[in-house]
Amino acid sequence: MSLKKRINYPVIFVFFIVAISGNVYCMSGLSSGSMPQDSIITNQVLYNGRAWRNMYPAVKGDPYFLREDFLPGTVTINGITFRDKFILYDINRDELIILTDKKFVLLLNKEMIERFSISWNNQVYRFLKLTKDSLSRLEGFVNELYDGKSAVYIKYRKTVEQRAVDGLYDGFVQSSRVYVKKDGIPILIKNKKQLLDLFGEKKAKVKQYIKSNRLMVSGKLPESFVPVTQYYDSISR
Repeated sequence: MSLKKRINYPVIFVFFIVAISGNVYCMSGLSSGSMPQDSIITNQVLYNGRAWRNMYPAVKGDPYFLREDFLPGTVTINGITFRDKFILYDINRDELIILTDKKFVLLLNKEMIERFSISWNNQVYRFLKLTKDSLSRLEGFVNELYDGKSAVYIKYRKTVEQRAVDGLYDGFVQSSRVYVKKDGIPILIKNKKQLLDLFGEKKAKVKQYIKSNRLMVSGKLPESFVPVTQYYDSISR
């Protein structure tokens, strides 16, 4: 279910597809029976977007989260959760791509998406869409590791760097940033010290909790922020 497995149809047939589906590409590698058929009304809610096209033909690598294959997941739009879908998350453009039940590749309307999830290697990655305001510059889709009174997010990015591959070709380079939401504001946290400083008067208690439980806390391991933040929430009620 990779984007590279696209069927090459004759020109006349492609024109027909364009006419009825707004230039949506057709994909191979997935049987029509492997995805549930939605009603016309719910399809209109979910498939509200535009045709996908490759924006990076000359760049080595791919701009996607995890891998360049459609992965099973869910998409929530206007409070409706669509399950058993096959999706790709483009972390260069911060856009979600879906393989429809008709095997078309569609770039979903980002403004309508509230959240989505992707399943891979027995793990579920849950993404939430944030909007930028005067107090926080963080916006777009973030991986929600923890959601309580506080929250822990990862923001993924892939940027194109010139001659990043063998010194000859432009290539994608991935990076990520960890944010901890406190008092409703996501704050960029790079290391253990910044995390502890964030907890203010509870810093000493949190520090002792880390020591007592022999926790490894590092900005290179975003998941390590979760038990610490959960503990902070438990003593802040």
